[in-house]
Amino acid sequence: DTAGFSDGAYVLKLTAKDLAENTAVATCSVVVDNTAPTLEILQPLNGSFVRGDVNVQLRVDDLNFENATLRIGDDIVQVWETGGNYAYLWETSEYFDGNYTIVLSVLDKAGQEEETIVSVFVDNTAPSFTNLVWVPLEPESGEQVNVSVQILEEGSGVKNASLWFRVNASEWQRLDMSLHEGNWTCTIPGQVGGANVTFYLECYDNAGNFAATLEHSYTVRTAEEEGEGEEAAGFPLNWLLLIIAIIGLVVGSTLYVFKFRKKRA
Repeated sequence: DTAGFSDGAYVLKLTAKDLAENTAVATCSVVVDNTAPTLEILQPLNGSFVRGDVNVQLRVDDLNFENATLRIGDDIVQVWETGGNYAYLWETSEYFDGNYTIVLSVLDKAGQEEETIVSVFVDNTAPSFTNLVWVPLEPESGEQVNVSVQILEEGSGVKNASLWFRVNASEWQRLDMSLHEGNWTCTIPGQVGGANVTFYLECYDNAGNFAATLEHSYTVRTAEEEGEGEEAAGFPLNWLLLIIAIIGLVVGSTLYVFKFRKKRA
């Protein structure tokens, strides 16, 4: 029972003697190894999101190492016959997006086998934007503009979204967007009349994929434009109806007089 012995090298010696006092000796060397291999998947971490080329880092320690096998999903991707630290470049672009297990198994010369597993999510698909709106389209001087967009991301999920804007030719400024009832929103501060505001949106998913919209712009209305709009919008409806009624009365009266004179003539 080797469990009662320390790991290490031993010599087994068998001595036989017959009745005539003849002696024979047989020996053989063995190694007792009751210590299982130690192994670890250093990178990527369990539960992480990965994309692109992933550097899989592994560590194996065993005095009587036989071999180590790396599997990704159902595929054996690498076998090593010497122990130590390993690295394997996993090109995730060759795989569909989804969950995968990375399995490292080690066998030593005593027949002991150990394995460790991590689970990761492959996401090589960038998010996309839809239903981008901003209100109002033509703000007045000092009026804030509310921007709303939906972000489609079915893989690792949206990590963050931002809006970048600048006024005329000034430096770009960043605003964080927040999720509200399925829409990512933020508010661009009000600007002076005549200012031209340019903005675009960007976002990252949890795997590090990046997406951005095209640039959009609007111009803040000046005081003159606001006044014209107020005059046009503020013309009373009852006055307009009265004017139409008067015009109708004048036209009707004119036709009546014209027919009456023609009849008498």
